[in-house]
Amino acid sequence: DMGILSNLLPVDPMMVEPLTSSDLDQAAAFLAAAADKTGAINVDMVVYLNAILGLNGDTGLAYFDFSGYQYQRGSRHGQPEAEVLIGPYYGYGNNPNVAWFTIGTVSIMDKVFGNDVSVQGTNARGFAKASDDALKVINYIHNWEVPEY
Repeated sequence: DMGILSNLLPVDPMMVEPLTSSDLDQAAAFLAAAADKTGAINVDMVVYLNAILGLNGDTGLAYFDFSGYQYQRGSRHGQPEAEVLIGPYYGYGNNPNVAWFTIGTVSIMDKVFGNDVSVQGTNARGFAKASDDALKVINYIHNWEVPEY
């Protein structure tokens, strides 16, 4: 039972379905979720991990085919917002050493990428950049998420 990810299952397990751009967008996000949040994802890492996972083929000369994949940061991360902690502010209760935070909604494009919408890439480089950008978003949310009480 894959729950909300059941759309990733093939309609017919005996038929190979072509990957869509949406499939690769999700794969980039999954790779970012599995990565070290303080690290970076580049083409070398993608190719190396694909080799470990057996996605590159058996000959050692064949690589996973990312041809046709396109990534544009502005399209992928242009509108999303997140509810996070904002601050720190100092001086709570007239004590300049006490830090406090508020909860607010921020633009991911602004807070994570400094409004740089120009980043883009194609093929394996585009996939690596999409993964690395997703990793940056995860890192930001992880560090500023609103705690659950």
